[in-house]
Amino acid sequence: MMIDRMLRKRGFEKVEDSEYRVAYEKKIDKFDYTHCLDIINKASGRHLVQTYASPCVHSEERGGAISETVGLEFPDMFLIALKAIYVGIQWRWFRKKK
Repeated sequence: MMIDRMLRKRGFEKVEDSEYRVAYEKKIDKFDYTHCLDIINKASGRHLVQTYASPCVHSEERGGAISETVGLEFPDMFLIALKAIYVGIQWRWFRKKK
C-alpha cells in the first residue's frame, strides 16, 4: 500500500497488521533505541495512536520500568492519520455499536 511505502521511506517498518493493531518500528542508531508506533483499536471507539521508545528504561526514582514517549515529525503524523483512517474503514472500526 502507498502509505506503508511512504512510511518505509521515512524509516518505519511494519511489524504487525491485524484487526486490533497496526505497529511500526524505526531503529534510531544514533541514540541506540527503537521508535515504536502503534495504531490501536479500542472497543469504546476512542482509538489510539501511541508512539514510544523501546526498550523500556528502568528508573528507580519513577518506581520501575518506564517507556519514554517519542515525538513525531509532521509528515509522519500526516501519514499515520491517513493510515488510521484507512485501517478504520478496512476493519470497520467506525461502525456504530448496537
